Amino acid sequence: MAASTFEISVVKESCSQLGEGPHWDETTQRLIWVDILGHSVHLLDTVTGKDVKYHFDGPVGAAVPRKRGGSLLVAVNRDFISLDLETGQKEVVASVDKDKPENRFNDGKCDPAGRFWAGTMGPEERPVCVKPHQGSLVLNM
Repeated sequence: MAASTFEISVVKESCSQLGEGPHWDETTQRLIWVDILGHSVHLLDTVTGKDVKYHFDGPVGAAVPRKRGGSLLVAVNRDFISLDLETGQKEVVASVDKDKPENRFNDGKCDPAGRFWAGTMGPEERPVCVKPHQGSLVLNM
């Protein structure tokens, strides 16, 4: 079987301290990703190259567009935050792991039913050395 070839190109250079969770928003035709260590969410228009960045007060683990449009649901620290993309207004809609204040969200995605699944993790005692048995898997419907 012959190997397929793909054209790969850099879309944006040096844009994050720790960029993760890319999500293509079909509705707005923008790429969404988070910068965990930079405490931010990026929305990139791949045609114009315009990168809009929204800052938060802690590590951002995941961001997904909301069904109603014009906003994202963002997993920050241990909170789910609704972000209005027009005004930049942020509202905490739920919190998790209240008994583990050092935990933070690490990643999350929506399933086909539109439910937002996200995972938390314990603190990193040293870089890439995470305290075990601290995380949770949560569902925000």
